Amino acid sequence: MKLHVFIALIVAGVFASNVHAAHNHPNIVFIMADDLGWADVAFHDGNAPTPHLDRLAKEGLELAQHYVAPVCSPTRAGLLTGRCWSRFGITTPTNSLALSMDTVTLPRALKSRGYSTFLAGKWHLGSLPEWGPNHFGFDHSYGSLAGGISPWNHCYKKGPYSVTWHRNHDLIEETGHVTDLITNEVVQWIQRQKSPFFAYVPFTAVHLPIKEPKEWLEEVPEDITGDVARHYAACVMHLDDSVGRIIQALEEKGVRDSTLLRLYERQRRQHSRKQRSEVSGRQLS
Repeated sequence: MKLHVFIALIVAGVFASNVHAAHNHPNIVFIMADDLGWADVAFHDGNAPTPHLDRLAKEGLELAQHYVAPVCSPTRAGLLTGRCWSRFGITTPTNSLALSMDTVTLPRALKSRGYSTFLAGKWHLGSLPEWGPNHFGFDHSYGSLAGGISPWNHCYKKGPYSVTWHRNHDLIEETGHVTDLITNEVVQWIQRQKSPFFAYVPFTAVHLPIKEPKEWLEEVPEDITGDVARHYAACVMHLDDSVGRIIQALEEKGVRDSTLLRLYERQRRQHSRKQRSEVSGRQLS
């Protein structure tokens, strides 16, 4: 969490200028990957296959020169308010209430324009239900109120915020891997929606702790060796597959061409010597 981070923002599919004229309010799907390294995706020569992310990079636009907060809660505060996180006194990961309850947020602004709003994944701007996403403009919320959780029991570390998995205002218990649970919630919600809608999907992947299902470990290329490396590669591939499932849900719903899809990678520093040389003149830290 103390590593220098930067953003690679992939804007994929259809930009506002390409959305059909009849769609004055395009649907918006904003996906966040947590702690994904620059060299962890195939389109940056990573060793784990990421066909869906590769497609987004190829068909869309990649932006790799940004200022960014180095840790979770400030990043999320800046994203959801459009204001510098220091204005809220948020400079480190926090389980306390991060924003004043009357803060103008992106989902609140979009709701004023007729959007349905949704979050599935990691909130980390207040780790109690009374501080959760539903109090800041989201019609529906699901996932971790706190930070990075164990992928199978969905608990956050130890202490008063350990029990954190929720749907809307209620803490709940569910079975399954965290990446699948988040993706299932997104797909089911999209299937029920009428346009316009805003879906914010901050995955916990590939943030530690990581423990991937056997079926994903079996898909990891044989040249990736070692238990830790194979679990990490499986996590990247699992995330990529989830992005593909979300795209498929938009296509099956018939709204892909009227949806602005963005992937925001809150990345950590992980460069080969060659990659450091290539990006050193383009990064702003």
